[in-house]
Order: sequence, then C-alpha cells, then structure tokens
Amino acid sequence: MICGVHAVFEVLAAGRQPVERLHILRDAHLPRLKQILDLARERGVPIRKEERSVLDKIAGGVVHQGIVAIVGEASYAPLEKAFDAKVPCLVVLDGIEDTSHRLVSYKIDPVPPNMIILAEAVASCAAALKNAFDALEKGFA
Repeated sequence: MICGVHAVFEVLAAGRQPVERLHILRDAHLPRLKQILDLARERGVPIRKEERSVLDKIAGGVVHQGIVAIVGEASYAPLEKAFDAKVPCLVVLDGIEDTSHRLVSYKIDPVPPNMIILAEAVASCAAALKNAFDALEKGFA
C-alpha cells in the first residue's frame, strides 16, 4: 500500500512496481489528480472513488491525503547483479523509517554516478570509523 499524492504519482510514473488499484477520496480536489488519473488509465489501473472513512480504514492510520494505491510486490535484482557493474556498489541500510511515506525502492541498473559517489563516501566514513576504533583499542590495550 502506498499513501499520499506524491508517492502515488511517483509509483505510477516510474512504472516499475505493479499497481493493482487506486482508492481516491470521493469529490477529491488533489494536486496532480489529473496526472495521477491519466497515468492510472494509461496503465489500466482500476480507480475507485471512496468515502473518507473507507480510505482511513484501508490506510490503517497512515496519512493518505485522499489517495491510496494498492501495489503488488516489487521486483529486485539478484544480489550478484550488484557486483556485475564496472564499479560495484552495494549500499546496505537498516532501521530506516520514512516518515513522509515517500520512500519507494527500485532496482538500480545501471548504477548511476551519484550512487557511486555515495558508495565512495560511505566507504570513506567506514574506513575513518575503523581507524578511530583501532586507535581506541590500542589506547585501552
């Protein structure tokens, strides 16, 4: 489930994750509504107009801004593919919370230059942390 105007627009525009149906607030006057409806129709996504109470129930307490997309499972590239690039890149994140409900994950192929820069920065930080911990260990030994 994806809630919110911007998140729903982005998942439809990207076309990488199957959208099973849209639930839109009856009499909604949402920004980008025409664009969202056009994209949904292009992709054959059923659109249901609902009362606010129905959207609230579907969203389960998440702020929905009058629109909820029911999505299928995202597909991911196999882990081995991350190492096939000219410059292998693997970013591992844990415990990330997206409070704006706009985080959508997609496979990355090919790896964009800015991702390589991010990976280099992460590696640099990791190396600096390792050096700092090594120095601390030596100080306590």
